[in-house]
Amino acid sequence: MSAAIGRPAGSNAPSPGAPATVVAGGPPARDRDGREDGGTGDGVSRARPVVDQAADLSAIRFAADGLVVAVVQEVATRDVLMVAYMDDEALRRTLESGRTWFWSRSRGEYWCKGETSGDRQWVRRVSYDCDGDAVLVEIEQDGRGACHTGAPTCFFRSFGEGG
Repeated sequence: MSAAIGRPAGSNAPSPGAPATVVAGGPPARDRDGREDGGTGDGVSRARPVVDQAADLSAIRFAADGLVVAVVQEVATRDVLMVAYMDDEALRRTLESGRTWFWSRSRGEYWCKGETSGDRQWVRRVSYDCDGDAVLVEIEQDGRGACHTGAPTCFFRSFGEGG
């Protein structure tokens, strides 16, 4: 599968191997091997890359627009935190870095959750459904939460409760 699958033509996506985005206040803390340590400063990375992924990646069925739905769930509470979209490259980045990466349909670019807000997601497990057309990303959430509003989850409104 090509890394370009799902990347819309003319996208301003960073090139593979581009340096990590600098977070306000300086670059992310690194462990002894150069991986982000989650700000603990203890030299031990919280990122857990997924290995041996080639066969699994070939099972993913990206939609006509090159995207697959990614459901993000807190590993400890099992709460669904958010739903976003990944193309082949965002999924690979997620698996290889141990951080969640998504394709922004509105901005037409990749984004690593927490790079600007500090509300990082640390990947613990990635699964795919029986049809291969959705992925479940189980994470440990840092910071205030997953929602851009500052709420712990994007699913804080219920029908019939006045929105």
